[in-house]
Amino acid sequence: ISQASEEHHYKLLFCQILTFFVDNQKQSVPYILKTAVQKMQRFENMRVGVPKLVELSEYSRSHLTRLIRQYYHCTLQELMTKIRLDAAYNEVILSKDSLEDIAYKVGYSSFSHFQKVFKKFFGITPAVLRKTNSMWTI
Repeated sequence: ISQASEEHHYKLLFCQILTFFVDNQKQSVPYILKTAVQKMQRFENMRVGVPKLVELSEYSRSHLTRLIRQYYHCTLQELMTKIRLDAAYNEVILSKDSLEDIAYKVGYSSFSHFQKVFKKFFGITPAVLRKTNSMWTI
């Protein structure tokens, strides 16, 4: 395992642990908010982005922003990026779709921007991730 790949796995594990603790705090996430965030994991909703999350939550954008910060400890855009990149990560490894198609599927209109954000988030490019971890490299 390369150092970049190992670092990427630690980052992913850290995100999963953090999400677990945030979701299981004494102060539980309101049902409507939790449901809206879960629905954002659908590709058709990811492509629309923040406006769709506002619509699904039925909160005003400013109230939703406060709730996201309170319960998820990040900004609205950071949460949207995390949702998109988690989905992209799984698609890169589990699907045969082209990387450009995956970028579009999760809501990025610019492939180069997608690659840049993906590498910053995971420490590895989508192409290298696919090459080293894909189910389809056999």
